[in-house]
Amino acid sequence: MENARFSSCFFSSMHASNYLAIRGRLPQDRDRMLAEIEDVLRAKDASRLRPEYLRGL
Repeated sequence: MENARFSSCFFSSMHASNYLAIRGRLPQDRDRMLAEIEDVLRAKDASRLRPEYLRGL
């Protein structure tokens, strides 16, 4: 996502199998979405991710 150069794209990771639900328009929301991902990675707090039992696998 960081290096993607879309002019108009809707990105969504809302599928049940994804650990982190995130969505937005690129390039408009790129900084916000990257900040959300970085924040979760930095926190190393698994409670901020979708639990295994809800992942629909």
